[in-house]
Amino acid sequence: MPKEPRKRARKHRPEVVHDADDGEAAGAGPSWIVQSNEPQSTEEPLDPDLKAYFRSVDIKLQEWASEDSEQVILITDQLEDRHAFILAAISEIRGHEIELSEDPECSKIIEKIIRSLDDALLRSFFSNLLKHLPTLIKHRFGSHVCQTLLTSSAATLNREMQGITSGTSGEHQDSTTPSMKALILQVSESLLGDSLPLMSDASASPVIRTLLALLSTQSWIDILPQKRDSTGHPHTGKNRKPTHDRYQQRGIVTGKPLAAINANTPVPPEFILTAKRYLEHICSEATAEAMRDAVYDEVTSPALQVLVKLEAQQSSSNQSESLLDFILPGVVSGEKDVINEHSDHLDQIFRHPVGSHFIEAVVANASEQVFRQLWNRLIRRNMASLINDPVANFVIASAFGKVNEKGLEDVMPLPSTVWSECVESGRTGVIQALIRRSAELHSHEAEVVDIVCSAFGVQKDDDRRLIVPCVTTLTTIKTYREPPSTTPNMYGPRHGGKSRPRTKEPSIQGALVLQSLLRLDAPHSSIVLRSIEALTQEETLALAQSPVNSRILDVLLESPTVPYRSKRALVMTFIGCYQTLVDDRIGSFVGEKLWQAADPYLREKIANSLVEHEDALVASRYGKYFIKNANMWLLKKDPIKWRKKQAEKGHQNHSTKEGSTSQPQTKDGSASMAEPAKDTEEKREKRKREEQAADEIDGIFSTVKKKGKRPLV
Repeated sequence: MPKEPRKRARKHRPEVVHDADDGEAAGAGPSWIVQSNEPQSTEEPLDPDLKAYFRSVDIKLQEWASEDSEQVILITDQLEDRHAFILAAISEIRGHEIELSEDPECSKIIEKIIRSLDDALLRSFFSNLLKHLPTLIKHRFGSHVCQTLLTSSAATLNREMQGITSGTSGEHQDSTTPSMKALILQVSESLLGDSLPLMSDASASPVIRTLLALLSTQSWIDILPQKRDSTGHPHTGKNRKPTHDRYQQRGIVTGKPLAAINANTPVPPEFILTAKRYLEHICSEATAEAMRDAVYDEVTSPALQVLVKLEAQQSSSNQSESLLDFILPGVVSGEKDVINEHSDHLDQIFRHPVGSHFIEAVVANASEQVFRQLWNRLIRRNMASLINDPVANFVIASAFGKVNEKGLEDVMPLPSTVWSECVESGRTGVIQALIRRSAELHSHEAEVVDIVCSAFGVQKDDDRRLIVPCVTTLTTIKTYREPPSTTPNMYGPRHGGKSRPRTKEPSIQGALVLQSLLRLDAPHSSIVLRSIEALTQEETLALAQSPVNSRILDVLLESPTVPYRSKRALVMTFIGCYQTLVDDRIGSFVGEKLWQAADPYLREKIANSLVEHEDALVASRYGKYFIKNANMWLLKKDPIKWRKKQAEKGHQNHSTKEGSTSQPQTKDGSASMAEPAKDTEEKREKRKREEQAADEIDGIFSTVKKKGKRPLV
């Protein structure tokens, strides 16, 4: 007989009695839901209708942002509608600031509204939210609103300090509204007493850091908000439109670009005094032991880094009982007994994943006197072990960027095993920093080249010809000559006990080392140039088509320390394979740089080598741009005119390079004064050519006799 279909559940299920006081179920493990430790808000729940209204506001703001990104020209009625819409949204926020800012969804919408306000509306909104800031700063979502408000106020404050007042007229343009400077000072006064516990609060610490950065900044670039897209995320990427520039803002309400940000605008003197009060209050309230423990805390340590920068700006780091003296005891005062007493702490702070960031901030902002004390009393004595530490090597790389010639002398006696271990572990940031600093000081360049050669085991002259393939793959000469299958894994056995054969793939770290070597002075950078010249044409072509190694050739062609003879030799190397080079995504960029570096004679040789491949390159996705730039059609039609044109281009490129080196650009754009004159000369020559062409045409037609009407018979 056929079976009856099984039912989806039993008829009589036992009822489960839920106990309100039950804890975790037996064997169920801990719950993944993190219980909030914040006190429950005493405000009433958010009205669903109000929440739905702000969802519609979010949609409208996204539409406006997309219109602004497309540079849509708005008419007056549209601007008035925007203005009225924003005013209505701000009116709905009034009285519900805490509920909206503490809501996970509405808090993001409030942040978008803050970024869309002009200066007048932002001051008014800041004034209304001022009394709620001490409460919101401790909330998980409200703290984000406070931080966005402070960050957006930086641009308004900058324009205010320039004497530029921009805003809209209406009920929110009130003469009684305080200035942005006064509002920030009021916030600073209200948070000064609780600044120490707020620094250790996970929600409030970022807001305190933003406030301290705003009070103590010497450059507005560090505090200005980034341009965001329609979704509220900051724009990322190398090629960004001018409208996405970090220092440009466009008012959504007005539809016009706001006044430009001047990075040279001085900070108000009241801000400097307030920042000093914060520093004195924190140093007086906290004990030295508590500060040393806070360096290792993920929440408090970033705030201490801002305070260290503030202390360095006020030139008080080298004083006793300063913040730096509390955290690094004995280093500033020079007491050896105190240093020995806290030797464990001073050694651990370099190797700790959180504490190392504090030391890096100290090194970056320290004055010359303080850095010399750090170098002599902490870094120099443990340099050999710190260079190859997984964490401390970043601090040493930062320190190498500030050493003087005497500091470089302290680095030279280190054993070669220290540098070879850097290559084996893949941590070459220290070597890169050492090469860059040697090139900047023009000192100890020969010793630095010897250090690189010893690190890769290429001390012999014959082996030095292989320095490029060795450095690009981060392998020693012995390992490079071994077959890949027998090369052991330098990082140890893989999981399961099986070792992975090391592949000879190009590495970014190795390419950066070679780029730094090419920036050394001419006699010392020749080690890389000779190694590139020793490569075969196929190997050089593979180097140019690599996304990583092609940067080496870019620096070779652009570096002023590389002699022209080496650049010419590199251009000659690719003759015969330019059709393969430019028909590649990466190689096409290298081909353009080779064309720019070539003289007219070499350009003609390159162009003649591509005549038989012209049709294939014109149809190529990448090669068509090179053919267009080379002007192959003119070369075949009139070679003399082509040579003359290339000679003029070469002269212009040479004069441009000389102008860029002799007259560097200034911040106010004074170095670009030669551009209008150049444009005027080009227009004048173009007008002269047009007049000559018109005269020739008139002359031709003037020789032709006009035919009269035939006589009537």
